[in-house]
Amino acid sequence: MRVLPLLPLLLSGWFAAPAHADEARDWLKRLGQAEQQQSYQGTFVYERNGSFSTHSIWHLVQDGNVRERLLQLDGPAQEVVRTNGRTECVTGKLVSGLAGVSATAVRKLDVDKISNWYSVAKSGDSRVAGRPAAIISLTPRDQHRYGVELYLDKQTGLPLKSLLLNDKGQLLERFQFTELDPHTPEVTSLNPGAQCRQIAALEPKDLVVKQVNNWHSDWLPPGFE
Repeated sequence: MRVLPLLPLLLSGWFAAPAHADEARDWLKRLGQAEQQQSYQGTFVYERNGSFSTHSIWHLVQDGNVRERLLQLDGPAQEVVRTNGRTECVTGKLVSGLAGVSATAVRKLDVDKISNWYSVAKSGDSRVAGRPAAIISLTPRDQHRYGVELYLDKQTGLPLKSLLLNDKGQLLERFQFTELDPHTPEVTSLNPGAQCRQIAALEPKDLVVKQVNNWHSDWLPPGFE
């Protein structure tokens, strides 16, 4: 199984000129900065294996801290609240899967590492959620990774849309904003609902004990952890 070691994200622009590659790297740097510096709120859809879901998101950057709340709008009620990448509370079936998570901070986007394993190019321009976007294609350099196409907001650098593609260019996963407001949300909009259950973070000493019995791999592709 091939796994993409990135967040979240069409296979065009593979043979772009070096100038386009430099421009694409600059866009990825903007993306990394935006997620740590730009407040926003909006609604997005998520598609995987033919299944769709709609979500609201509130993302607040304040006093050096990043706080985020996600709320699923269809199907079973699902909610997640995070601060600096650490999950604080969840609802529904997510509780069992996130119990006892570590307090490790979210990893920052490393453009140099991405360039080691992907050919990065700006492959065009588009519009998503009524906003101008730059299309950045990440083409894997080996058979262990999936391709990614990112649509980054030209004003803020935020990801308006991402497509995960297999080696045949077939869509595996889609994330796409239908509405984005790049303004600071009200602090109260990030307050968790009554059903959001607190998640206790593991202390480092407890994490070491817990990991002793976890599975491990004897081999990983270069760049994987």
